[in-house]
Amino acid sequence: HGMEAFKKDFYTLVWCTYRRQFPTLQDSSLTTDCGWGCMLRSGQMMLAHALTRHFLSRDWRHSKSEVISHSPEEVIHRCVVRWFGDSPSSFCPLSLHNLVHFGQKLGKCAGDWYGPASVAYIFKEAVEMGSRYIPELQRVSVYVAQDCAVYIQDVLDLGSVSECVCNKGNLSHILKETQLYKKQCSFNGAKVKKYKGPRVSKGGNLAHFRAREMSKTMPKDPQSPEINIDGRNGQKLGDMVRTISNDISESEVNSIVTFPENEKFERLQSSSNSKRVKLKNTLDYASRSNNEECSICNNWRSVVIMVPVRLGGEGLNPIYAQCIYAMFTHDLFIGIIGGRPKHSLYFVGFQDESLIHLDPHLCQDAVPVTQPSFPLSSYHCSSPRKMSLSRMDPSATLGFYCHTREDFYRLIEDLPEIVTPKISGFEYPIFEFVDGRSSDADEACTRQVSHEDKMAASLPKDTPLMPQDSEEFVFL
Repeated sequence: HGMEAFKKDFYTLVWCTYRRQFPTLQDSSLTTDCGWGCMLRSGQMMLAHALTRHFLSRDWRHSKSEVISHSPEEVIHRCVVRWFGDSPSSFCPLSLHNLVHFGQKLGKCAGDWYGPASVAYIFKEAVEMGSRYIPELQRVSVYVAQDCAVYIQDVLDLGSVSECVCNKGNLSHILKETQLYKKQCSFNGAKVKKYKGPRVSKGGNLAHFRAREMSKTMPKDPQSPEINIDGRNGQKLGDMVRTISNDISESEVNSIVTFPENEKFERLQSSSNSKRVKLKNTLDYASRSNNEECSICNNWRSVVIMVPVRLGGEGLNPIYAQCIYAMFTHDLFIGIIGGRPKHSLYFVGFQDESLIHLDPHLCQDAVPVTQPSFPLSSYHCSSPRKMSLSRMDPSATLGFYCHTREDFYRLIEDLPEIVTPKISGFEYPIFEFVDGRSSDADEACTRQVSHEDKMAASLPKDTPLMPQDSEEFVFL
């Protein structure tokens, strides 16, 4: 049933909120992040989503059952959640405690406000350091774009490894028992291992394989308002769910204008001397890949690409609206860390002119995640909410997940036309891919963090969502 499919999809997302009564944070007396940690929590949700996709795929669903499951998938899920637990333990490398520690390099302390750019750099450091204690994290890396530029060779250098990463960590033997692993093995013969043409073959991509299979089994409801949650591997959630806001009348539902899934985006050709990557550059990078690769991981560790952006002056520039909607239709997009000024949310999809989000602004008791069977219910949310895109703060961080090297090549091809506003004479994309390597990554970090601090200096400590800003969904 379409409604149940959407509810299970949303409920599967890891929900990170304010917590209280956890061990004291470093160099402070704080035992809660209520009132200041929302941006860090939004970042945790984005990275948790990427890690869930990495280890369990986009089609895995978490059960709402009260009975503790010991299936391989749930064992892995519990392990991923534990990494974000509120403890200074080495079992929790992505905890608030460790994030605050890495924030000190950026001049941040416990209790300070963190911007979306700051959070991106903090998670890059946290994953890199965490991989020393949690071998499974050696399978994943985080790249942060500098000044709205993704340097292709930097990403390839980060993702390419000299040895196979398939057996990194204690979860490797559990992964082999999951349905995903068995499906990959049975489908492996059709998987495309090399980038051989102007577009990566979709025949061997598990996400597209799933999209084809889902399209055969999921019912279509032409009267449902279309909803997209981070690409959904090409599937419109409007095909799988009937939802309306409690503030939308029946007549308004019938007049909803949706973003068409198959709309062709026309690329605006730049007449400047931009270093935007041409197709021949992408093919050249592909030809350099190591021929002696593992047939499963291709000597590649997945890359989470975080892109800090500024989408306007004091408010969101409406010319970027269609670009944002379009990104949510791409299967490699994992959402937006943003929200209202100093009131962060994690945006995971859209409906009409509103963004669906997970809200970290609920203070819950800390969970003892170091216990073998800690409760998971507070890490999942069953109440989707939405906020008008026009109310979103222009400072945000975009997220993309490249499970394979081919995913990254496809991102290079697909995104330039998606992130460039379709306005005649306006040729400035939200961000772009640039050939080669960055020469001033450290300076770029300092610039971005300093800039967002200055932008936020005049704002109040927290700008709560007003009733007109956020609407709860009612499932019919």
